[in-house]
Amino acid sequence: MTHAALIPRPPREEIIEVSTALVWRDARGFVVCDQVPRALQTWDTACEMMQAGRRLQPEGNIPMVVLSNESRTTRGARQAFAELGAAQNACVALVVRSRVSEITGNFFLRINRPPFPMRLFEEADDAIEWALGYVGR
Repeated sequence: MTHAALIPRPPREEIIEVSTALVWRDARGFVVCDQVPRALQTWDTACEMMQAGRRLQPEGNIPMVVLSNESRTTRGARQAFAELGAAQNACVALVVRSRVSEITGNFFLRINRPPFPMRLFEEADDAIEWALGYVGR
């Protein structure tokens, strides 16, 4: 099954488009970030994604499912995701679609050590199941 089938996109007016991702709130209670293929993630783009998540869910901690697309991630982006994400992320389920994304995700976990629960998944359905455990926390 494709990732899109498991996490259907809502109508266009419910999606926030930032420079490196499409961001929306799934009806099950988590926020989805579908990254633009091979985009460069910087401090600014990481902040854009997190601000979009906060606009979609203004209260409480946000369970996030991130669909990676071989984006390149700068040191600043990793710092923003770890440091600023600490204030708003209930969890991050990173769906890795390639070996490059898996390496980048594992590097982030080892080096930046995010202070919120984060796991890598090969399948979106596994990521969703895990993220659902953080909805409403």
